[in-house]
Amino acid sequence: MHCHRCEDTIRKALAVHPGVHEVEVDFNSRQASVIYDKSTVAVGQLAQSVTAAGYHVVGVNQAMADLKP
Repeated sequence: MHCHRCEDTIRKALAVHPGVHEVEVDFNSRQASVIYDKSTVAVGQLAQSVTAAGYHVVGVNQAMADLKP
């Protein structure tokens, strides 16, 4: 990521997938956070979208939060 426009490009590349509920991309930390339905879209598909947009995926950290009211 070189600029804030990169944030927007990566956000759009991830958000087009069905099952993606929320995307946050941070230029300063050079990280993206994605909340998605793993039964609809796979991490590999998300990584491929970032790569197709012209960026490199350096690492993936999968964490699952069980949110209960």
